Amino acid sequence: MPEPITAEQTLSALRKSARGFVVYRLRVTPDAPTGGVVEFVTDSIRDVMGVSDPADLNTWFAAIHDEDLPRVMEVQHHCRRTGEAFDETFRVVLHGETRWLRFQSNPIVNEQGEHIAFAGMAIDVTERERSREAQALVAQRLHDTHRLNALAQFSARTAHDVNNLLQGVMALAMLHQHTEDEGRRAALVDDIVGLIERGGRMTRDLLGFARAREASDRAIDVAEVAARSARIADQMFPGLRVRAVTESATVHLDPAELEQALLNLLLNAAHASDEKGEVVVRVSGTEQEVRIAVEDRGKGIAPDDLERVTQPYFTTRSDEGGTGLGLAAVKLTAARFGGRLVIESTLGQGATFTLVFPPAAGEASPAPPRVPVPAGTQVLLVETDPLLRESLSLLLPKYGLKLHTAADGPAAQEVLAGLDHLDLAVIDTNITAREIEALRATLDERFAGLPLVLLAASAAEPIERAVQLTKPFHLDALLDGMGAALDAA
Repeated sequence: MPEPITAEQTLSALRKSARGFVVYRLRVTPDAPTGGVVEFVTDSIRDVMGVSDPADLNTWFAAIHDEDLPRVMEVQHHCRRTGEAFDETFRVVLHGETRWLRFQSNPIVNEQGEHIAFAGMAIDVTERERSREAQALVAQRLHDTHRLNALAQFSARTAHDVNNLLQGVMALAMLHQHTEDEGRRAALVDDIVGLIERGGRMTRDLLGFARAREASDRAIDVAEVAARSARIADQMFPGLRVRAVTESATVHLDPAELEQALLNLLLNAAHASDEKGEVVVRVSGTEQEVRIAVEDRGKGIAPDDLERVTQPYFTTRSDEGGTGLGLAAVKLTAARFGGRLVIESTLGQGATFTLVFPPAAGEASPAPPRVPVPAGTQVLLVETDPLLRESLSLLLPKYGLKLHTAADGPAAQEVLAGLDHLDLAVIDTNITAREIEALRATLDERFAGLPLVLLAASAAEPIERAVQLTKPFHLDALLDGMGAALDAA
């Protein structure tokens, strides 16, 4: 009868024969610096982990990558204290090369239920981790490619929208030239200013898309946006009557995006109607949904085209300069705010495009209260654009403000040298970064805690103690920003 193999012989054979993996047992010893001592480990740990003395647990931790060591120590301490299984993948530095190891161990308890040891194994998973890193890199590059494609489409959409906006400004400007009624002329100027502000929002949206910025949405009364959009379209196409039939309805979305979507639908309706006849913008709401419909009596849509008209670049007006982006953009806007675009049409009898949104709870969000700028406020204005600087130099004093102007940083330093008192600084960020830094240093030294308003060509990172405005801006927005900066100081 063969001699029985003892546990000691089995462990001895395992210690010498293990290759490419490590088997170990660690006894929990609270008094030890590492919290335990090595009871058993296969010789393969020298090759797998590169430790010099396998019996010394300190050499195990010394082999772990510096960036991973704090995490491994924290998890090891947690498992030793709670008796939970240990399963961690981390890096080691082996002969100057970074390798990935996975350590798995389970607790051993005594008859009293105390955790006295951990037994487990470790394997080299470097190839698996490198494969994951490669896959992650490919996925990131694919994501970047998709994002660039989306950015290209969004840029094309923005160009399409800007062209429509410029046409609107042109139409309103021509009406202004040929209108003698002062009240009518003032209303036209207001509409032109509104279109310019919307153009500024378009460029900010494009930059925001490139930076993955989220939309600025809130609860609004869509009837107001619908009425304004109808009025602008009515002025753009003299041969077409555009009217709004609305009732108050509140939806949670970005008003600028809704206005752009409606103008896209109205332009589409105008083209379908050969810019003649009548188009109606109709707003209605129930407890379940809010509907914003644009109805025309134009050519209608062929049944085969109904499913395709919202696809990017699909157009039936390519010979007239159609881009096929307007309706695709409207559909995306609807989906972005939890809505949908419904299209109904009979060929030769017109079409109805309806935006359907869930209603917002409560009333539309009120505009934030205006903080007035006190008369006599001393303001330093640093603006590189001579036309804007001249305009503000003429307009701001009408509100009782005392203005000190400069065209750049050095000129502003000269102005500051002659001032004993200052309440606020309005600075164009188009001056150089060095000039801004020097100017802020002077302001901090001469007028500590001075509130700032920064005028930027595009959205920038927020700066402490500063209110930021993005060009183009209305005078009211500048006054609001100045009031907010003074109020926060």
